[in-house]
Amino acid sequence: MDSQALSHPQVSTNPSQANDASGLARETIVPTSEIITPSRAELPSPSEIRSQADALFHQGHQTYQEGQWADSLSLFEGACELYGQARDELGQEKALNSIGLAYYQLRQYEKTVEYGSRALAIARTHHDRRSIIKILSILGNAYRHLKQFDQAVTYQQQSLVMAQQVQDRRSEMAALNNLGLAYKAMGNLSEAIAHEQRSLAIARELQDTQVEDQILKNLGNACLNLNNYPAAIDYYQQRLALAHKLLMPRVEAQILRSLAQAYYLLKDFTKGIECSQDWLAVAQLVDDLRSQEQALGSIAEGYYAQGNYSKALDYFDQQLGLARQLQDQLVEGQILQKMQQAANAIGNPSKAADYAKQHSALSQFF
Repeated sequence: MDSQALSHPQVSTNPSQANDASGLARETIVPTSEIITPSRAELPSPSEIRSQADALFHQGHQTYQEGQWADSLSLFEGACELYGQARDELGQEKALNSIGLAYYQLRQYEKTVEYGSRALAIARTHHDRRSIIKILSILGNAYRHLKQFDQAVTYQQQSLVMAQQVQDRRSEMAALNNLGLAYKAMGNLSEAIAHEQRSLAIARELQDTQVEDQILKNLGNACLNLNNYPAAIDYYQQRLALAHKLLMPRVEAQILRSLAQAYYLLKDFTKGIECSQDWLAVAQLVDDLRSQEQALGSIAEGYYAQGNYSKALDYFDQQLGLARQLQDQLVEGQILQKMQQAANAIGNPSKAADYAKQHSALSQFF
């Protein structure tokens, strides 16, 4: 407890102050002639309050951009309260929307809906169409995460129509992409692909490579889930060329992993192995041990599927070394089981027994 909170109150000698039996003050009566009423000039004006709100909002925006969601939330809430005091409804709208966005980043989607809905009501009152478009999009995404898919689609469709009406191509692109994600979440992959393809065309028109990369990923994954492996491979290859052009080696590694998976599902193990080897080379370039371990495993799986058990065993052995370096005993155990199978497949029971023994010793730790 604070030491000042423990100090005794001083006894007053002012006759206007009443005392209890202990001599401590119970109340103080101030003569009305001494009461000073602040003049209106001393109170902050609405413009001054608005300036304070703007400063808080700007600080919140900077904090949000830095990824400090909880801190930005507090700043936006402070700005929202001040905008309310200044009777600035448009300021309140942007603050409420930003509070919703902060909650979205914190994955508190119910709160996103709560604050986004309040912002939407103000935006509609002021017929602020561009703000309405963005708020509808955020609400649609929040509903998707809440698995309320009909609501998600409704809000994204409203956002799309309004974006087309005001010829806002960027918002139109976002709405189409978000609709694709909503339909994918619903399991309607055909509709998801149709909307993503339209979004991709606009992304290329706007030369927005970041969005183009994300949409190509979505399209590839959707086609993979539909078992349309040639189409998935085509989208992944387009994405790979873009990542190479933009000098994004870590993204290249992720794409090569997806390509290897697609080729393996297509039973084209030679191509799958080639992609896995390229993946390994990129992972080594960026010094990503986990990615290297996974790429080695992918190469081993490809050779095993081809019946080349000796080569599979060689790559499993390299993967095992990295798993141990990473101190990942779970993966280590999985690799030892596969090595036992490969050793049995090439007719080397003593090696298989050794791998089984190592796996058994490792299993004691689980």
